[in-house]
Amino acid sequence: MVKVNKKPSRSSETKKDGGPPPEKDSPGQVPAAGFGKGLQAEKIVGATEGDDGKLLFMVKWKDSDATELVTASEAKVKCPQVVISFYEGIIKWE
Repeated sequence: MVKVNKKPSRSSETKKDGGPPPEKDSPGQVPAAGFGKGLQAEKIVGATEGDDGKLLFMVKWKDSDATELVTASEAKVKCPQVVISFYEGIIKWE
């Protein structure tokens, strides 16, 4: 049997305490926002079309006055009830 000692790649390096490696800021990296920070959506206050033609929702976060544009596809996965409530509030039956 042959033993092979592999050096861990930079991406698989861990801290001495065994935890994941610290996150490194790269020049093109966008800081986490909204769902990426673990925030929860309170309500959708509006909708618009992005430059790429995709639907965006203006989301108000719980326990905050902050709002942020979020793609509709992400909102449908992360907060489906909030999306449904938004549509229920804007539909007008005649």
